[in-house]
Amino acid sequence: MGYTGGIAANPTYRNIGDHSEALALDFDPAVISYREVLAEVWASHHPLKNFGGRQYRHAIWYHNEDQKSVAEATREEIAGQRGVAVEKIRTALEPIGTFTYAEDYHQKYMLRRQGDIITELESLFPDHLAFTDSAAMTRLNGWFGHGRKSEAAAFCNEIVSFGLPERIESKLIARIS
Repeated sequence: MGYTGGIAANPTYRNIGDHSEALALDFDPAVISYREVLAEVWASHHPLKNFGGRQYRHAIWYHNEDQKSVAEATREEIAGQRGVAVEKIRTALEPIGTFTYAEDYHQKYMLRRQGDIITELESLFPDHLAFTDSAAMTRLNGWFGHGRKSEAAAFCNEIVSFGLPERIESKLIARIS
């Protein structure tokens, strides 16, 4: 979680300037293609609406011309699926520019709502950036963010792959079950 899309120096949640809130996503193209990532992005929001001005706008930031071409192609596909002109798609496509991490209290927001366990989880990492960038913590945040208690068995199967101490794993399982 962070800010991009602007030129103001040192954006923060309270002083975001001309930036937008953004999610940085690392992916392995040998596992999932950029086109597949974008399919998830397009499915996760309403591309014909823009909510809350520049800070909360919908955007796809690309890193190079290849990503730009794929983003433009998928935008055209979405427009066709929706039966609208490409110009009606409100999701911006822009080069990434500088990405600034959001303040610590914005990272893994749903996981932070789990009370005392966040302190235990953070203590497993050498610094806050390692915690923020952890794939396991991102997955945990997703589990708690979607209220998927009906999938407790799947959660229990996945959590063992995170390599967490048993005492923390037990607490997490109790909270999702």
